[in-house]
Amino acid sequence: KKLLNLSKSLIGHLPGGLALISIITSLFYGALSGAAAATVSAVGGLMIPAMKDDGYDAPFATAVCTSAG
Repeated sequence: KKLLNLSKSLIGHLPGGLALISIITSLFYGALSGAAAATVSAVGGLMIPAMKDDGYDAPFATAVCTSAG
C-alpha cells in the first residue's frame, strides 16, 4: 500500500496515472520473474482493486494488467 501511494504521488498526476503505474510495475516484475502469468496475478491482484477504487472501469483495469503482463 505504501509503494502504491508513493507511485501515485510520483506519476498519479498524469492522465491515466494508475494505468501507467500498472504497466511500469508489470515491466519490472516481469523482468524479475520471467513469467507472464505470475506478473498478471501479482500486479493485477493489487492494481485492479486500486484502479477500481480510483474510478476506472473493471474491464479496462483488467485489460491493462493483462496486456502489461
